[in-house]
Amino acid sequence: MAGRSLAFAHAKVKDSFLDVLKMNVKIWSLFQFININYYRVLFMCGLSLLWNIYVAIKRR
Repeated sequence: MAGRSLAFAHAKVKDSFLDVLKMNVKIWSLFQFININYYRVLFMCGLSLLWNIYVAIKRR
């Protein structure tokens, strides 16, 4: 992680992993249902962009 130690990376993952996992289950379950039943590519591309922004913010 940007030239830092393995201990730092481990602590960072330990601190943010559960938050990101919980949000993953909340967001993707609902939106996969919408994707399968109503919309397709455009909807998921937009959601993927927002998800990547969220993960990037949590990574900091």
